[in-house]
Amino acid sequence: MNYVDAIRYVFIAIFMSGIYMFVVKTFNIDITAGLANNDEFYRSLGYTEERIAETNVMNGKVFDFVTKYQA
Repeated sequence: MNYVDAIRYVFIAIFMSGIYMFVVKTFNIDITAGLANNDEFYRSLGYTEERIAETNVMNGKVFDFVTKYQA
């Protein structure tokens, strides 16, 4: 991969993130909906109760971070 490809991929990434933000803002999509605590889903994956609690704490931190900067 040469520098022309690298520049091309950077522009594609910027363009795609712009489309993503346009869609999210235009249609007022709540991008935090998937971060809600879903214990039944984690139980179906075979997580122990302790691991579910840790996962919920981490999801809470991510949820707080995302909602803090979502305007």
